[in-house]
Amino acid sequence: MVPGEVTTRQLVVGRYRAAPPEDVPYLVERLCEWINVFLNVADSSDATHEVRFVHTFYAAVLGHLYVAWIRPFGDGNGLTARALETAVLANSGPVSWLSSQLLSNHYNATCAVYHRRLDAGSATQGGPEAFIRYAAEGFVDQLREQIATVRAMQRGLAWVSYVHDVFAQETHGEASRRRRDLCLVLLCRRVSPPEGAPIPPAAPRAVPNPRQQTIRHAVGTGPAHPWIWPLPDQGRVNPAGSCGDSC
Repeated sequence: MVPGEVTTRQLVVGRYRAAPPEDVPYLVERLCEWINVFLNVADSSDATHEVRFVHTFYAAVLGHLYVAWIRPFGDGNGLTARALETAVLANSGPVSWLSSQLLSNHYNATCAVYHRRLDAGSATQGGPEAFIRYAAEGFVDQLREQIATVRAMQRGLAWVSYVHDVFAQETHGEASRRRRDLCLVLLCRRVSPPEGAPIPPAAPRAVPNPRQQTIRHAVGTGPAHPWIWPLPDQGRVNPAGSCGDSC
């Protein structure tokens, strides 16, 4: 076995018998031509973003699938299949390079299902449809999770910046520092504890004696703090003009 050279022996993985070694060069060449058909559309400036995205996805997933089926090399075909898929996504315009590894994450998280879809697709009655659907569902889930993570990080950064801007206008005493630290711990959450509820132990350094002090008392509700919205029976912290109901 020589790295980078196609196999010259018949490969069998479990019950799966890969392509005959004499057919491998032809199959690899045809696969490259097929992937390039998809990539030509994905790179076209005349196509819509949706069309380019779909063709990029097909090129990546079908490249992965057929490398895993053909098994052109003596070893490392699974890694090669994923590397090809990631490279197609990372070098495409419609898919951010930050999202290029999400399909691999999906396969790793659902390893048993991944192998079942590969096996089902290689059967005569299978075909690539089941694997494509499995990959698409996982990609959507991974993208949604990534978007939610990025949004949470953005809200957190905006909240930290907002709190520092507000408290920069105050005197720099110990009480002001405690209120600032408490607000930083809250991050961009709406906190509505019952009246008189103690500060949760998540911020032990923000309030010296959390059991004796409420959020309302610690942060303050006077006119000097317009970014606090006091409610009748709640201590709700919400930066006016900042995150609002989206937090």
